[in-house]
Amino acid sequence: MGSTRVFFDDYSAVARMNLSMVLEIIQVVVNDRVAEFVAAREQPRSASLPCPTWLPASEGWIKINMDVYVQSSGSITAAMVRDHTGKIISAFANRVNFTDAQVVEAASLLDGIRLALDQNYNYVVLEGDCSQVYQGLLGDMENIGWDVRSLLLDSQHFLQSIGTWEVSVIARSANFGAHNLAKWCYNNNALGFINCNLVPGSVLCMDLHVPF
Repeated sequence: MGSTRVFFDDYSAVARMNLSMVLEIIQVVVNDRVAEFVAAREQPRSASLPCPTWLPASEGWIKINMDVYVQSSGSITAAMVRDHTGKIISAFANRVNFTDAQVVEAASLLDGIRLALDQNYNYVVLEGDCSQVYQGLLGDMENIGWDVRSLLLDSQHFLQSIGTWEVSVIARSANFGAHNLAKWCYNNNALGFINCNLVPGSVLCMDLHVPF
C-alpha cells in the first residue's frame, strides 16, 4: 500500500492546528485507506469471466438454451436447441401462469429437459443465465422457495432418463437468443414447437454478437 499524504488548501491552517488534531486527521485517512484495501482483498474472485457471446457445444453434443419472458398476464418459457455447428435444430415455447421470475426460470429449465427427452437427445448441455436455479438443479437448494424447489425436483427426476448431460450458467448477453425467442413468442402468440423460419434472424442470433 502506497504512502498516504494529507493536503491542506490553506497552509496557514496547519499552524493553527495543534499536533493532536493533525494526528487525528492522518489517522482517519489511514484508516479509510486500510478499510478500502481490506475490502478489495475480500471481494470474491473468479477464475474467468463468463463469455459475453454464445458458444457451441462440443461435436456430438447439443446445447439447449432456456430463458423466459415474464409478464403479469402470463409468462413464456422458451428453449432453443443448437448443434455443435450453431445450427438451430429445434425450438419450443410454453405459457405458464407463474409471475415470479425465479419460478418461471425453473419452469423453463423443466421444459427444456422435457424437450430433450421428447426428442431423444443424448449428450445435452443445459444452459441458462439464472445461476440460483441452475445451481439448485445440482443440489444447492438452500434459500430456494418451495415452488422453485418442486420444479427442480421434477427436473432432477427427468434428468435420470437422459444419458449424459451438463449444466452451464452463462452471462445474460450469451442467452439473448432464448430470451428474445420467448419475447417474440409472447408478442406473436406462438406456442409449442416453433418454426424458426418465421422468426427474424436478428432475434435468434442475438447472442452470437457482443452487445454495444
